Amino acid sequence: MTRMATITSKRQLTIPVDVFNRLGLAAGDKLAIEVTDDRQLKIQKAVDLVEKLAGSLSVSPELAKMDLDEAVEKAKQLRFGRRRA
Repeated sequence: MTRMATITSKRQLTIPVDVFNRLGLAAGDKLAIEVTDDRQLKIQKAVDLVEKLAGSLSVSPELAKMDLDEAVEKAKQLRFGRRRA
């Protein structure tokens, strides 16, 4: 399926409605965008990428016991230091 789209002056891209619906997208969804070696874009829902990668990385026992949002915040603190106000 090939569809045409236009990039706006603000670098925004409108996804054609049939593609939007076929991918099961919703307003506010986060997308992962990859540029292939042949200069094409590969776009997928970020949550799909996370699910695809799930289990491929080891998780510390401390983070494994936490709620996902809490674990993400803790991992950010460990990686980037104290939380900025």
